[in-house]
Amino acid sequence: MKVALALGGGSVRGFAHLGVLEALKKHDIKFDFIVGTSAGGIIGTLYAFKKDIYECYKVLENAAHSEIVKEMKLQNYKLNHQGDKEDAGRIQKFLSTVRGAMLLRKSLVHRSMVPVETIQEFFELIYPRGLTFEDLEMPVYTVALDIISGKDVVIGTGEVIKAVRATSAIPGLLPPVELDGMILVDGGTTQKVPVESAYLLGADVVIAVDVGRDPSPEDPLESGLEIMWRTEDWSNYRLHLKQLSMADVVLKPRISHIEWYDTDAAEFLFKEGYEEALKKIDEIKRATSPSLFRKLFGRKKKFYQEPLGKYVILK
Repeated sequence: MKVALALGGGSVRGFAHLGVLEALKKHDIKFDFIVGTSAGGIIGTLYAFKKDIYECYKVLENAAHSEIVKEMKLQNYKLNHQGDKEDAGRIQKFLSTVRGAMLLRKSLVHRSMVPVETIQEFFELIYPRGLTFEDLEMPVYTVALDIISGKDVVIGTGEVIKAVRATSAIPGLLPPVELDGMILVDGGTTQKVPVESAYLLGADVVIAVDVGRDPSPEDPLESGLEIMWRTEDWSNYRLHLKQLSMADVVLKPRISHIEWYDTDAAEFLFKEGYEEALKKIDEIKRATSPSLFRKLFGRKKKFYQEPLGKYVILK
């Protein structure tokens, strides 16, 4: 019986994945491989390289507070950021509108807001140059979307930095990655939590960790652009729920209120991930019990026959 962890995207909220890994380690729950989207791909590959959760935490925390990240000014890319739930006032709304116009103009003449060189330099703070999947201590896969063919691309071989750049390439913000004639962007576009990919890679049991943010009715709907974003959010959310319904256990830490760029929240995120895993530790133990294998096997076959999307698997 093969057990997989499916770690979802959520940018800085990915620190919660480390808390989940710590809880699983404490209770001696084994898994055979990790599949990660975006932040989940970063955490999965780093853990498989370091095999020390607190060392992973330290590396990521240092990278998150580096000068490179400060220069990116990621907080500027949340156009409707108001600081709190109260009315931001005319000045804040005006500044948000100006900033949005500037970003839109930049996106029309560049492939991404953040240059390739900057994001490459950032990931070289996390991984050594030349690190490959073959160097990792356990099998790990990252998920990206090829915007040429529309296929999900599962990567488990080659350069780690190239793969994590692809799985975390937020369209418009971070540069896409060209690989074997494909143009790859953030896998969260189609698989926010890559449950189906885990089954296609041979898992019998999947533990899914969702650190994303659900659509919020409290977000403003004052412009046509915001209405388009909300509509797309709900469309993606429907697909996301279908992915999660396939998992044997779903962990969802209470971290939705944390902004994706809030690098000061790492300790809180780790703690929430740890506590969420502890709450469901008995459920996890039951799901990973070999005695349940026969009951789960037939359902896994169904996923093989009825995939939600088309795939390219590099392993």
